[in-house]
Amino acid sequence: MKRKEARAWLQLGKIYHILRETELLELYVKVAQDVGLSTGDTQFILELLEAAGDIFFNSTVERDKAVCFYRVRTTFLLQTQNIIHTHSWMSTCKKLRLKVTQQYHSLTTAIWRGV
Repeated sequence: MKRKEARAWLQLGKIYHILRETELLELYVKVAQDVGLSTGDTQFILELLEAAGDIFFNSTVERDKAVCFYRVRTTFLLQTQNIIHTHSWMSTCKKLRLKVTQQYHSLTTAIWRGV
């Protein structure tokens, strides 16, 4: 039940993002995080956090917030909740950063080529 609730809050955040209501987006993402953390399911929490970062990453307006979200907010949340060890999380962060960097370069190349 908590999983559905967390996903619903995140979905509301997406709607407000489309409406360009950034403050409400951030509020709903925070509520979704809190509900997700209450499940205690590490895998679900990581999926939820990635989905929340993807909202920003898939945006044309606030893409830079995605990197901040992936790196800073999730690291802080996971460390304060003692969900996973810092070493394994840093490895995950490096992979996400590489993924974002590769996608950024691909997008930049496509724009310059006029694709």
